[in-house]
Amino acid sequence: MRYTGGKEIDLTDRTPAVKKAFFDYYRDEVAAVLDSASADEIETALEEAFQQLVEECTIDFFDFKKKQKDVVQLIYIIVIVILVLALIFYKLGWNIKM
Repeated sequence: MRYTGGKEIDLTDRTPAVKKAFFDYYRDEVAAVLDSASADEIETALEEAFQQLVEECTIDFFDFKKKQKDVVQLIYIIVIVILVLALIFYKLGWNIKM
């Protein structure tokens, strides 16, 4: 998957290979859970699981992106407060003597 801006994550040219590997890896486990299910039902279950995985990864990515933005904003606010305090102390004639 690739993020190119906006509110969507694009699937890349590697997605079909990842999907095939996902299907190959989990096919036996899904077949065991869906005991006596047809091949089409197993494929449908795997397809739904893969889509859900992509959706959850997308949601997690945007949650991370939002938290990252919040942290950057907090850092900017702290820096601005420190600079304003330094300006006030400078205007009042207070300075640090070393």
